[in-house]
Amino acid sequence: MAEQPSDIKLDLARAERTGLSEAVFCEAKSDGQLAAITRTALEAERPMLYTRLAAEQFARLEADFPKGLDYDPISKTAFVGGPGKPVAGGAGIAVVSGGSSDLPVAREAVRTLNFYGRQALEVHDVGVAGLWRLTERLDELRACRIIICCAGMEAAL
Repeated sequence: MAEQPSDIKLDLARAERTGLSEAVFCEAKSDGQLAAITRTALEAERPMLYTRLAAEQFARLEADFPKGLDYDPISKTAFVGGPGKPVAGGAGIAVVSGGSSDLPVAREAVRTLNFYGRQALEVHDVGVAGLWRLTERLDELRACRIIICCAGMEAAL
């Protein structure tokens, strides 16, 4: 297994123990820490989910690890090792956002689900100003067992 720097303690056996690979919160991490984490994950061939990875951080990582990360600038998430294998069956999941300003959080939820092998129905910008956009999707939403609502100032959801 890959050698880890002393200030980083990755849980490379998490997937075997819990069924879920490690997620890394990147916002407060230094470039050196992120590079070390990425190198360790790639060498160990362990998939990881990066959250709150700023575009500038990603650009610096991409210079050292071209094609090593699948990055989405809207959600500020990245996959090392790609998304998980799709999970068959299970609950239908929807991610619903009230307004377009809620899209980054909604996309983070969708990308997190994708990383762990789950697909989600996305329904966006359906707050009070466009409530008809929600009602026209009700049949699809009623078919879901889980609905994740992302609405910062949109209390109607």
